[in-house]
Amino acid sequence: MLDKSKIVCVLLIFVLMLQSCAVYQKTAVSVDEAVTSKRKVLITKTDGAKLKLKKVEQIEGKYFGIVKLDSKTEKIILIENDIRTIRILNKTATTLSNIGIIAGSTLVISSIVAVVAISAAWGIE
Repeated sequence: MLDKSKIVCVLLIFVLMLQSCAVYQKTAVSVDEAVTSKRKVLITKTDGAKLKLKKVEQIEGKYFGIVKLDSKTEKIILIENDIRTIRILNKTATTLSNIGIIAGSTLVISSIVAVVAISAAWGIE
């Protein structure tokens, strides 16, 4: 039978895995709106590549995306003609989806633990 420490360990693994889950708004915005939002953005380029940026900044008339590489952040220049869409992070939907995934995972794990405990109590192998 599973002991409590294994259950806690599995739950922590699920929670840590889900920390990077993000939901972006469905409607595209302009580069200026992305700068004003000061939120994470998802940029789809004209070649289909996707960039996940911490935020977009405007410095001396040029747009820069702040991206996290390894443990440090870097600025990459954004060329407006290369951008197909920009979508801003939806904080509410992100929070709700993370809670839903964690609650669902907890429910599944609890159900498995309950089935194992009941089968052990009844002597079913």
